[in-house]
Amino acid sequence: MSSETGLNRCAAPASYLKVSDIAKSVHYYKDLLGFHVDMFDTGFALVSFDQVTIMLQRPPAGNPVEQALAAYIWVSDVDDYHRRFEAQGVKVTPPVENLEWGLKEFAVKDPDGHELRFGQILFSSQRMALTA
Repeated sequence: MSSETGLNRCAAPASYLKVSDIAKSVHYYKDLLGFHVDMFDTGFALVSFDQVTIMLQRPPAGNPVEQALAAYIWVSDVDDYHRRFEAQGVKVTPPVENLEWGLKEFAVKDPDGHELRFGQILFSSQRMALTA
């Protein structure tokens, strides 16, 4: 998409997660996963690291947190993140796995059950053949 003054640009997408307790979620993302807290009040928080941004929002009173969602976060050294999270006492499930399609990954779950999967591309030159 373009305009007369130049290209319209988009920023990186942000995951948007509804959480039951903002303070508990901010603690998890900041103190256990190492995110920076960009904004924090009683009903909303914005946490980030590098180019990853996650918005956390408490639903209005009487509305439950919807089913857990998932986000995929690309990293350059998945083993480093795995070691850091385990050192902080974060439950990692499953353990780091090398997947047959060229990814190495693991997952963590936040206090509301939202899954964050951290992955690294092992090799980008391999292409999988599609079979009919």
